[in-house]
This record gives sequence, C-alpha cells and structure tokens, in this order.
Amino acid sequence: MTINYEQTSASNNSVLARGGGGGSSSGGSSGGSYSGTGFSSGYSSSSNPSGYGGSGSLWPVALLFFGVGIIFIFILKKYKTKGLSPGTSGSFSSTDNKLTSQGDKAKALIARNTFLGFQSAWSDFDLKKLKLLLSPNYFKNITLQLNILKNYQRQNIIENIKIIDIRIQDGKSKSDSFSAHIQASCKDRLHDLKTGKDIFIDNSAFAEIWYFVKVQGVFVLDSISQSTEDVGKYDKAIAEFASKKGFYFNPDFGWLMMPTRGAIFGPAGFGNADINNHVSGYYSGKIVEFYSYQPRAGSTMETMTIAQSILPKHYDDILVTEKSWYGFKPKAKGLIKVSTESNDFNKKFAVWAAKPDRATSFELLAPNFMEKIYSLNFEINIEVVDNVLYIYAPGVLINYDEMLEVLVWAFEEMKL
Repeated sequence: MTINYEQTSASNNSVLARGGGGGSSSGGSSGGSYSGTGFSSGYSSSSNPSGYGGSGSLWPVALLFFGVGIIFIFILKKYKTKGLSPGTSGSFSSTDNKLTSQGDKAKALIARNTFLGFQSAWSDFDLKKLKLLLSPNYFKNITLQLNILKNYQRQNIIENIKIIDIRIQDGKSKSDSFSAHIQASCKDRLHDLKTGKDIFIDNSAFAEIWYFVKVQGVFVLDSISQSTEDVGKYDKAIAEFASKKGFYFNPDFGWLMMPTRGAIFGPAGFGNADINNHVSGYYSGKIVEFYSYQPRAGSTMETMTIAQSILPKHYDDILVTEKSWYGFKPKAKGLIKVSTESNDFNKKFAVWAAKPDRATSFELLAPNFMEKIYSLNFEINIEVVDNVLYIYAPGVLINYDEMLEVLVWAFEEMKL
C-alpha cells in the first residue's frame, strides 16, 4: 500500500494548518524536520593516509562497514517504535516507503483525513464538521477559539497545503490512543474581515504532534502540540490557575488574537512577538484570555502577563499607566495626554487617548475603580484598542486571581 502525501493538498480556501494557534516561540514557526538517515560510502584504494596494509589494504573498508553497521543497528532500534523502516526519511511520499503494520497504515490515514478535514472546518467556522473530528473536550476548546476569532473579525486561511511527513506512535494502550507527528508546508494567512486585507502571511513549514483518542469506537483528535513549544517558558502558576478556573491552557499559541497596533503591541508587530501560556475561557458570561507576552522573541525585553476581554462598545485608543519609578512604561505614540478633574488621580496615573473627549467618558477613570488598581501588590496598566480591553502587568510575580477580578471589574464598569 502506497500513501502519496506529497500530492495531497487542500482547496485554496481551506484553513490554517495550525488551527487553534501555535508557532510563536522563538519568533516564528519551525519546520522541525523528522528526516531519517540514508547511507552512502565510497573508498578509493589510492587514499591511505594511515599507511596500514599498503594501497590494497581492506582494513579501512572493514572499519568503515563496521562503523556503518553499528549506526544502522542504532537507527533500526530508533525507528522500530515508530512503525517505520529506516532509510525512508520518515516520509510516506515514496513508493519504497512502507509501514510495518496494517494498524499503522490505518492510523496514518486517520491522521491524514483528520488533518485536512480540520483545516477546512476551522477556516469555515464549521462546528458541525469539527464535532465529528474532535473529542468532546477539545471540541469545546476549538469552539471557544473560533468564537474569539469571530469577535476579532478575523479568519485563518491556508493555501497550498502539503503534508510532507506523518509518523505514528502508539499511546499507553495501543487500542485506544495514538499520536501522529505531522510535518507540512502551506501559505498561512490571517485575514481581517473588517478591511478585507491580510494581517499576516507565513510561508514556513511546520511540525506538530496530533493526539488521537478513541471515543465510542472512533478515533478523534484530542489535542495538538506545537513543535515551537519552549519548556523553559512554561509558567506553572498560570497553568494551575487555568485548571482551577476550568479554562483552557495552551503552552504556545501564536499571533491569532494579537492586535496590530497599540502601545505595547504595535512596536513588535506580527511575526516578532513570542506568546506563551495562553489561557482562554468563559467567566461570568464573558470570554477572557491570559498569556505571557514578550514583544520580541529571543530578546532581553521583560516578559509581561496580559489579560484581555472584548468590551461592549468602542473607545478608539486609550492608555492608562500607573506612575511609579519601576516597571514597564509603554510609549503613548500618537496619543494626547489627558488630565482628569482629580488632582490625586493625576498624581497616581497618567492617561493618554486618541480622542480626549472619548477619554472623559471612559468609565475606568472613575476614582473608585482606579483605587482598586492602585491597591494591588503588583503594577497594572490598562489599554483599550478599539473595543478590546488589555490589562497587563510587568514581571512574573502576579496574582492571576486578582488580575481576573480586575478584568471582570473593568468589564462591569464599562457596561454601566
């Protein structure tokens, strides 16, 4: 049985292969290769640098083949657990490539069909199709992410997708779970439905691990891990916070929901920032998000924690920062400084706005709310871009429960 994945492609209007995010670590997506090793050797009798045995000696040849044999045994052991024969480069595009069992062939086809089906369903916001492909819990996760994308009026589009490589590995129980290591390439676009323009285009190859479980006798997708996940950036505290609140946690998420402008986002731009520890969920009837944000991946810039939610109305751009000698201070480029009627307030906080008249009606400038912010044990800054509220704190010593309370307070104030 030959599986020719190189010729398999989705329609032009299918979707981001990494639907659900991913690919921001280290500043971009990674085309992590799963290539195997091929062997070739050559020996010339005229080459005898060691002088052993004269020009016709077989010692170098024997040593060479002995070394190759040892390497071959190592490679054979390595690939035995993956159901692949060595020398195939981990790819199923060649007519010489063979899976060692009918079970692996079937699982590879399940992974392939789910991978391609997931793309079009994610792109079209097709929840009915996604429900057939995903486990119940992962379906809830993906539905939430699609709702967030809709709120931002964005859509993922992928073009020219090609599956380069699929590898199968059984789970703890070979009968009810397995993982598929998938490497693919595509043209990945993040599209703005408001303007009709693309926000970001990425042509990188990428690698992911897709985890499948059996539900009512059928294998369905249960989660996706990104090859760009960085264990060193994992935040245990925010992961535990997500679990306690019943939120969804993704170690690496990407730029799907990142704004294109703002005091902290604009300078970085898409493709440069690093977003990790993404948390999303419903709280008091509202969608909330948390994540670790580094404006430029790999830089020494301080990582911030950001909490965000969509507001019921638009305010253009407003920035409120706490006046202190420490912490991150975003630059209010293109904004006008605004003074309130309270001298005490003006001593503690600085306010900038694109339109000063909008700032005067900004509910969060009420003294009672800002006093709540000022009483926290960690510094918080507030920014509104269009109708999205961002609350961010520098550093890592943050109480996420208190940050969630601030986000909910803010949302309730804006509804008044």
